[in-house]
Amino acid sequence: MFINSSLLSDSYHPFRQFSSVCICAGIVLKCYISRIVMRKLIVLIITVLGLYGCSATGPVFKPVETTSHDRATVYIYRPYVFFNAGGWPEIYVDEKKLFALKNQGYGVVHLRPGEHQIKAEGSMLFTNWYPGPMEISHNFKANHEYYVRVTPQMTDAMVVGSIMTMAGKANVSIIPKENAIKEISDTKKIIDIEI
Repeated sequence: MFINSSLLSDSYHPFRQFSSVCICAGIVLKCYISRIVMRKLIVLIITVLGLYGCSATGPVFKPVETTSHDRATVYIYRPYVFFNAGGWPEIYVDEKKLFALKNQGYGVVHLRPGEHQIKAEGSMLFTNWYPGPMEISHNFKANHEYYVRVTPQMTDAMVVGSIMTMAGKANVSIIPKENAIKEISDTKKIIDIEI
């Protein structure tokens, strides 16, 4: 196809104006798409880093080698659960705050024998923990191991327009060792404390 050279002269011509508009529109469209991709990439990076910051980061689970003969060894753990993954409860033993139980984490608490209360409690404002406080009481015996699992469970979800709300509860329970070992083996240590 041949284009008449008079059409490409510096004088005004609709073809020349149209091609300039197309080039400008292409650059604007490319910049707009680049901004969208960049925003999505930034959101993805922030989300990944945010979730990483809400997970336990210590060494992988390893049982305590020797259990004290005058103490009960209590493993308080939280297996990975997607619901409320970015939140965490504070763990209290006999109303004393011990540690933040991050997703996929565990803590080892060496207790004197007797009745003790273990509570998982957080807030939506400071720890982003949706479920309310949950607690258990148990008579712990010296020279025994116990496994206490803390898990959030979604009980309700509702979508209104583009906003989603969720409600949940926490479950705190003593788990038999043979079941707990399967779950706790993927968790990471947060604390090892004697009280």
